[in-house]
Amino acid sequence: MKSFKDSSGKSWDLSLTIGKARIIKSRFEIDVVGGDMGIVTTRLHNEPMTRMDIIYLLLVDNDGLKQEEFENLHDAKSYLQADECFWEEFGNFTQSLSPERGEAISKLIQSMKKVSHLQNQMTLKMASDPQVVENMKQVVDATEVKYKREMKEIVKEFTNPGTTMQETAEKVAGRISTE
Repeated sequence: MKSFKDSSGKSWDLSLTIGKARIIKSRFEIDVVGGDMGIVTTRLHNEPMTRMDIIYLLLVDNDGLKQEEFENLHDAKSYLQADECFWEEFGNFTQSLSPERGEAISKLIQSMKKVSHLQNQMTLKMASDPQVVENMKQVVDATEVKYKREMKEIVKEFTNPGTTMQETAEKVAGRISTE
């Protein structure tokens, strides 16, 4: 069993059991007992909101709170703490099922944590680099100009009295699908 605190400081315990593993498989189609652990771990890593759903499911006692109420008790910092707790519990559970498999999963989880950490560092670095920010602004501005120009052309097509609605729709669809 692992513990974490929500943003108000209340402590929560979570525990992954065989019964809860069965519910996870049924609700999320994620087999944490017998599935391909590379796929399971990757999917869990790539779906943070699914992990939050599972964290709620794994609570030992939810104090009668609905899931939405529980989630509203978490800011980014407490979510990360809950997420860390989930990964530790997941690793311990798989280690208990099969020590060889559990060790491999533990290494996989550690690698995924490193990748996430590096991604976060890259994002922060990019967001704080004035040149990157300027380049992104230019891309957004260019996209907006292109969108406005195309919308004007589409409006012209629809207001042309010499063409039918069918012809106009086909022209617009052709132009959109070829770009």
